[in-house]
Amino acid sequence: MKVKLLKRVFLILIVIFAAVFILRFIYELYGSRYSGATSYESSYSTASYYDMSNMTGKTQNYATARQKIEGAAGASVNYDQKYEMVSNMTSDSTDFENDENLIRERIAGFSGIIQTERSQGLEGYRSLWISAGVSPAKFDELVEGLKEIGTPTGFSVTKTDKTEDFRFLLSHRDFLIKTKDAYSALKTRGGDISDFLALESMILETEEQIMLADVSLGVFDESLSLCTVEFTLRETQEQKKTGGISLSFILSRAWYALEWTVSFYLIALVFVLALGFAGLGITFIWERITGVSGQKKKDDGKDDSAE
Repeated sequence: MKVKLLKRVFLILIVIFAAVFILRFIYELYGSRYSGATSYESSYSTASYYDMSNMTGKTQNYATARQKIEGAAGASVNYDQKYEMVSNMTSDSTDFENDENLIRERIAGFSGIIQTERSQGLEGYRSLWISAGVSPAKFDELVEGLKEIGTPTGFSVTKTDKTEDFRFLLSHRDFLIKTKDAYSALKTRGGDISDFLALESMILETEEQIMLADVSLGVFDESLSLCTVEFTLRETQEQKKTGGISLSFILSRAWYALEWTVSFYLIALVFVLALGFAGLGITFIWERITGVSGQKKKDDGKDDSAE
């Protein structure tokens, strides 16, 4: 009897596991497809694997646009706008090495400079992120040329005015220069050696801040005007279709469904066992309490009859 009962329980557990797996697999298969996944999607081409957009150590490029603004009484005023122009592009490739070479050739062909690059992944699932600086005059041409590489999957251009930042740096540097001159003037008044050393230290510190401000201003120099093109190339693999859905896609969804089902099933079993043990514990305590209470009543009844 016990063996039959164990077999029956084991069979029920298997049926429940299979039912949960099938339901999850259907959700993974069709839910993923309708949420935007394609039938050619690689099992490793997830957003987290290829997310190289938030790279550190980016080079900031600024450009200058000279314009004339009509002022009062028909007078024109020259206005130099400082701005940052960044294009973000992503593309999938089934010929990764050839497309990588094309990217480098296009950048070099438009006199661009590769300033930062990152690569990751093994062959078949590689990705490359390149940040290049290019002159404003050739920015649009380079962007159009890079659009022809691989299969474009994303594109954006962002232009941000930086004129106020430039003016702030200029005024800040002027303030530092005036501060340094004031410190230098105090040195001529004489005083204790400790005061002289303190002034010298403040002068050196101010000179260091002036140097840093000059470096920041140098990025805005008109002769160094550059715009930024950030290109992410992701390697994909063409898959044979099976009934409109790639075999790789089916296997990847089945694996994800199996992982989820095992995790869910183990958690559910632990939860059910915990509830079972808790129920047994409560039942045992309740029986002990009611048993002691009943025994006490019987003992009291015996004592009353004896009297």
